[in-house]
Amino acid sequence: MRLVVLIGTTALTAGALLTTACTTERATPPRSASAAPAVLAPQPSADVRDTQQRLQTLGYYNGPIDGLWGPETAAAVERFQRSHGLLVTAQLDDSTRNAVRRAGDTSPVSVTNPTDVRTVQNRLRQLNYYHGRADGVWGSGTQVALERFQRSRGLEVGQLNRATLTAMGLDAGSFPARPATVATAGEPLDPAVVRGVQRRLHQLGYYSGRNDGVWGSRTQASVERFQRSRGLEPTGTLNPATASALGLDPNNLAASTAQVPAR
Repeated sequence: MRLVVLIGTTALTAGALLTTACTTERATPPRSASAAPAVLAPQPSADVRDTQQRLQTLGYYNGPIDGLWGPETAAAVERFQRSHGLLVTAQLDDSTRNAVRRAGDTSPVSVTNPTDVRTVQNRLRQLNYYHGRADGVWGSGTQVALERFQRSRGLEVGQLNRATLTAMGLDAGSFPARPATVATAGEPLDPAVVRGVQRRLHQLGYYSGRNDGVWGSRTQASVERFQRSRGLEPTGTLNPATASALGLDPNNLAASTAQVPAR
């Protein structure tokens, strides 16, 4: 009889232990998904955003301006590096960053030196946009070639600027921007001087009226078109900067315009 009691007690004890184990197992809460290591989202970079904006303006990038470095941005940087003769790394290194900033500089450049004009003409010929003579004279043919090149690269069309020079593979630093001289009110120009200006504008392809020595609306409009093409302030007046760009001596207009051959 005593043996039976011991067996029964042992059975009860084992049952209690089993019940406790099950209860303990059920009481253990499952691991929460939040316990997994947190993954930090990439943070936008002001430097990358600036590069994206500039590359989009230059026609190399069509993605979002979000400051995040992704495959689209890397591909745009690679295209830019190839077209500008840089080491192709698809990375935003210092040389690439500086080149992108220079390429996006739309500061106008005033080309009044015939040597500078010939440099641009020769480069446009090499790029197959200009087929005239490199004569150092910025005429309508040179202007048309410039605008065709600018359109092909998605650049601002009309005036020669630093971004265009950089896109052409020229050193923009050797073409310093020359601020236009503001015209001041003065005596009317001598008709002989006006006729010389009209003849010069006609040679350059900006004027098609009569050389009548009258500074009228057609002559003024022609001067404005010429000034815009050379990065000068389009005042429509013959200020010293414009006279120099026309190849005239601003200190002796009478003598220099008299030397302009008649058409």
